[in-house]
Amino acid sequence: MENRRAHTRYRIWLPVRLDTDTVEDGMAVSHDTSQKGIQLATASPLDVGAQVTVTFRVPPESGAERTLSAKVIRVEPNVDDPYGLWPHRVAVEFDEAQEDLEELLHEIQRRSGSF
Repeated sequence: MENRRAHTRYRIWLPVRLDTDTVEDGMAVSHDTSQKGIQLATASPLDVGAQVTVTFRVPPESGAERTLSAKVIRVEPNVDDPYGLWPHRVAVEFDEAQEDLEELLHEIQRRSGSF
């Protein structure tokens, strides 16, 4: 969990479906998530400024599926997996803050014991 930003970020790995004008049903893995955005590890880079739709479940094992509209705000190499399945990190900002996500993310992180 980082506190440098306006919204608390949680290092929780969730499978994410990613849709754009050029990618349909793309898969990604969340790197960290907050009520205002999500950082993803992806197979392909996306364009900064591109509109995307992200779909994920919180909690991942039984939660409701969320489909959120977002905008790509940053793309960079994934230094943790430069030659693997997820060589890119893509940060997206949700069009609207998801205030109810905070409690769910906190509970997932508490259960996993990683703070």
